[in-house]
Amino acid sequence: DRPGSFVSDQVTDWPGLVVTGQAPGQVRPEKSGLLASLVYTCLKSKDDDRTLLVKLMLNNEYSVYNNDTKEYEPLRGYQSNDFMIASATNIILCYKTNDDLDLCPTFQSSTLDMHDWKEKNNLYSFILADAFNTYKSQRDKPFKVGPYELNPTDIFNLTEPKPKYELNDQLLNAHLYKTATLTTGIVHFDSLSFLKYCLRGFRTTAEIIDTQWFYNDIVLVPIHNSRHWILFVIDIKKKKTIVFLDSLPSNSSPYEKYKNYIAQLLRAQHFYSKTSCINFTNRKVVSELHDWQQDETTSCSIYCAFFARSYVTATKYPNISKTNIKINRVQFALHLLEPTLL
Repeated sequence: DRPGSFVSDQVTDWPGLVVTGQAPGQVRPEKSGLLASLVYTCLKSKDDDRTLLVKLMLNNEYSVYNNDTKEYEPLRGYQSNDFMIASATNIILCYKTNDDLDLCPTFQSSTLDMHDWKEKNNLYSFILADAFNTYKSQRDKPFKVGPYELNPTDIFNLTEPKPKYELNDQLLNAHLYKTATLTTGIVHFDSLSFLKYCLRGFRTTAEIIDTQWFYNDIVLVPIHNSRHWILFVIDIKKKKTIVFLDSLPSNSSPYEKYKNYIAQLLRAQHFYSKTSCINFTNRKVVSELHDWQQDETTSCSIYCAFFARSYVTATKYPNISKTNIKINRVQFALHLLEPTLL
């Protein structure tokens, strides 16, 4: 919860809400509402811990971004029940109405600079196969990788003679979880969290700011779109770039929709971390990744996994193709089974 101030004649008409904060400035109840010297506050439901950040605008009024209407609306006029529902579902942030925010920002196109990345060769297939068979014989029960429980059968299916097995959320998220531990400053915002955000926003502020994006370097955001996987890699500090990998693009690619969701998440993270609006004008997007286009239809998740690992470690992996996809699937499985075999 972040400290702040809230000034409104309607506060006393909102039962069940409390103002939270440990402020260098006093927050005190008055007949007309709550007065303080800070800029923003969290309103929290006493009943179920729902939280909404609101920010003071001119004339002691507020505006809110509504995810359903895709517009900013005056907070004035919200009734208690409406506000409680909105704080848990369709309203994510409140801004000053005089903030000229671009809800669907346009990013400049850029290319991925890999000139200083180190080269890495795949291990020989027989070495990978021997290691895989060793660990396969030792795994007969579900096990955990971080918060993700994995079924050994799902991992073993990755290496079937004709690789057709499609990764589920647990497998790819577990792999990216391990990738995020390879170096410091990496945040993994998993596919389940992203889906939750797309469907209904977050239930509490903690769900969106439990990892401060703008105090890290890179954010990995995998997206499970129907039976297809795509990946956003957000380079926060070094390159200020959003890299979008779709290894099997189509005319119906949801890139624009998801890009706008990513922009909303960046805006929210920046607001919580920096208490100001983010400037998108100096951020670029990379979406042309010709070396990462698949020539078969079932391994988009493998491409996402290895691209993420390639990016965060600044390593050039051999191109993936249908001629070596099984080797890459075995190596993916070993990343989950054996932490030291990279």
